[in-house]
Amino acid sequence: YKWTDSNIEPCVNHNVRILVHGTDESQSSFNYPHTINAASHENIATSGYRPKMPKDLQIGDLYTDKVEVSWTPAKCASLYDVTYQKVTGGKTISKQVEASQGNSIILSEGLDP
Repeated sequence: YKWTDSNIEPCVNHNVRILVHGTDESQSSFNYPHTINAASHENIATSGYRPKMPKDLQIGDLYTDKVEVSWTPAKCASLYDVTYQKVTGGKTISKQVEASQGNSIILSEGLDP
């Protein structure tokens, strides 16, 4: 048999316990005796796994021509892509933030005072 759970993050270690419920309301459990180690960043990247979107997006004015964008980090994310454009249209600008560098960015390019 093969069991797959798509709601786990591959970047953290996991311990597994399987519970089996009988028709007579009995229950048996099995603890897998080994920790399942987290996948490497390279394996995660090539697997097609997509982390959940970051939450709690905050945008704050710093000056008339700069804004700070911050968010709550998403598990297993290694890079955040921040893409923006003026509401009135124009050039789309994309900036990347390595997860190891934090969860915020100061944007100024394409912003007029």
